[in-house]
Amino acid sequence: SKVYFSEPENLPQMDFYTPLFSDTGTPVAVIKGQLRLNRLWDLIAEVKLGKSGFAYVVDEEGRLIAHPNFNLVLAGPNFSDRPTITALLSGLGDSQELNHTYINEKNVEVVSSGLNIPHLNWIVVVEQPIREAYNQLYVFIRLVKTAFDKPVNIPFRVEKSRTNAY
Repeated sequence: SKVYFSEPENLPQMDFYTPLFSDTGTPVAVIKGQLRLNRLWDLIAEVKLGKSGFAYVVDEEGRLIAHPNFNLVLAGPNFSDRPTITALLSGLGDSQELNHTYINEKNVEVVSSGLNIPHLNWIVVVEQPIREAYNQLYVFIRLVKTAFDKPVNIPFRVEKSRTNAY
């Protein structure tokens, strides 16, 4: 089934159905199972990208189903308007080519990438603040700028040609 939020805990879960067949192949019953996705929350909370980057999961409609901030999941936001999720939901682009920037729910500019999870129609997104993601690049640029902003003194020696006059 699609992910839905149970009552009264408001926890995301899914239902699974499996038919049971007789020896002759006739369906005789259906077994239903429920899977709560709170373990998925634990796994997602463990994903770290640098100092403050993280991962989250949305369903096929862009609804948040796993995030390191459990209260955000319980609030039930829909992130389908985020560029990475929009592209993956619409089938545009390969996850290897998807890198987008946007302002997240904390009002922080982030860079993100995502991946479709086949058979579940979920999307895993990783996002990291732009400043953190590009920090090494900024350090390198400052280093190069500092090195080339100063005059370069190359030591060299000029020798007078010695000729003997006869």
